[in-house]
Amino acid sequence: MTDLRHLFTSYLALVWMHELEQRLTKRQEKLEWSDMLHDVRELRQVEVEHDRQRYQLRPPLPGVCGKVLQAGRVAAPPPGRNAPSAGAKV
Repeated sequence: MTDLRHLFTSYLALVWMHELEQRLTKRQEKLEWSDMLHDVRELRQVEVEHDRQRYQLRPPLPGVCGKVLQAGRVAAPPPGRNAPSAGAKV
């Protein structure tokens, strides 16, 4: 069963890579896979508390991360927003 899961996830990853490549080509973007993977992995969010109010903050998008998210039709997280309270279900 594990081999079948691995085969399926590998196939799905190849399909997604191909689709992303096509979308980047339509947008006339020529990006290196290593840069895309590195920059997407660097996407961060931090949680801070000020005056008993919690906030989630996102630093600026690193490198080509914004272009990759746009090509994948994925909205970047907002730069700042109120964080859910500690006991709230998300």
